[in-house]
Amino acid sequence: MVTDVRSLELRPDQGVVFGRLVPLTNAEEGWAAITRPDGAADKIAVDPYGFFVVKGKAGKIKILEFGYGAPDGMHTIKLDAPAEFEIIAGQSLYLGQVIFSPITAQVFLTDDFIRDRVWFHERFGEQARVGSSFPNLSFYALMERYFRAPAPAPRVEGERAFVPGASFLMGDVWPGAMIKFAADSAGEPFVDGSQIPPHEVMVSAFWIDLYPVTVAALGRGAEARAADQIAWADADKFCRERGGRLPTEAEWELAARGPAWGAHLYAGAPSPGREIGGNEMPVVGPEGWTQSPYGAYFNASRLVEWTGDWFAGFRGEPANNPTGPATGDRRAARAGPYRFAVAPDGQIPGLGFRCAYPEAAPAANTASP
Repeated sequence: MVTDVRSLELRPDQGVVFGRLVPLTNAEEGWAAITRPDGAADKIAVDPYGFFVVKGKAGKIKILEFGYGAPDGMHTIKLDAPAEFEIIAGQSLYLGQVIFSPITAQVFLTDDFIRDRVWFHERFGEQARVGSSFPNLSFYALMERYFRAPAPAPRVEGERAFVPGASFLMGDVWPGAMIKFAADSAGEPFVDGSQIPPHEVMVSAFWIDLYPVTVAALGRGAEARAADQIAWADADKFCRERGGRLPTEAEWELAARGPAWGAHLYAGAPSPGREIGGNEMPVVGPEGWTQSPYGAYFNASRLVEWTGDWFAGFRGEPANNPTGPATGDRRAARAGPYRFAVAPDGQIPGLGFRCAYPEAAPAANTASP
C-alpha cells in the first residue's frame, strides 16, 4: 500500500517532511520507500512530477529508495546510504531535491528551488512553518534576491552582444553527470560529478560573439556551422588574434543565462539524460538556437563550449571577475548549467567555442569569414 498525503491536519505531535525526486515528468505509480520513527516500513506516494510529502509523528525517518513508472516500465532508484531526516512536531521540513542521473547510477541530494516550496504552500497553505534540512539558510536570501532579477535590454552590434557589468548568483545544483558528453581515451566521461555551490560574483562589462565560431571563420572549409573538435590552445589563439579571448566561466554563464538565477533559465540548455555532440553539429542561424537575455544565441543541446578557465570546484566565496585557478590539467567547458573538465588538447565532437572582448572593443564580425 502507498500512503498519499492529501491534507496537513496535524496533531500536536505530528510534523511534515517534503521534497522532490527529479528529473521526473508525467511519471506513474511513483513511490518512496521509508522507515518511520518506530521502525515501520512504508511507501509514500510520489506525484507525476516527483513531489512527495511524509506526515507523521516526531522522530527520524529514513528514505531508502524510489520507484516510478515510465513508458518503458518500472524504475527503481536506490540510495547508496539511507537519507535520514527529522520530523519535528508542528513544522514542515523541506529536505530538498533528490536528483538521480539518467546517465550514471549516481544520486545527488541538494537543497534548492523556491518553486518547490511554492508548490507546497499552494497545496497545503501556511499550516506549518517551513524549515530547511540544510544549514546554509543564507542561500535562500541570495536565491530570493536573484530569482526574479529583471531581464536586461539586449544590445547587439554586428555579430556581438554586449553584457553590462553585473552581480549574479553563479553556479547551480545540476551535476555534470546529468547529461552525456563524449569520453576520454579510457572511456571515462568528461563530467563534474559534484554539485556546484551557487555563490555571488561580480563580472565587469564585456562583449561576446552572438554565435560560436564557425568552420568557415576558422578557414577549415566553407560551412556556416559551429566548429567543433577544436583544441583549447587553437581556440584561445583564434580569439586573441582578433583582439579577444575565450570567456571566463563566469562570463559564459552570465551571457548564457542572464542575471536571474536558475538552471531552467539557460538559453538552449540540454535536458537531463540528453547526449551532446556527435556528427551533426548545429548550423549557425536563428533556427534551432535560443537567444539569451543579452541577445547571444546558444544551442547547448548540440554544442559544449570552451571557457578560458582551468577547471576547479567552486569554493563559494564572493568574487570579482573570477578566473579559476592559476594552473591545472583540465579546462572548464560548459553546456547550460552543466560543467565539464576537459584536457586542453581534447579535440572532441561537440566541443566548440566563442570569443569574448573588452568593453571598449568595436563590435566587429568574427563569427564568419
